Amino acid sequence: MSADNYGCIKPDSKIRDVMQAMTATGFKICLVMDGEDLAGVITDGDLRR
Repeated sequence: MSADNYGCIKPDSKIRDVMQAMTATGFKICLVMDGEDLAGVITDGDLRR
């Protein structure tokens, strides 16, 4: 699978954007992309804790 299959956001995105990206893809993970570089990962569990 490529990064295109997951929700991708920018490092300065709001939590609302993370939730929308997860909902749109159906995955419980969102990739934080800084240009073409992976800057981090946010999971559904991260939002719930």
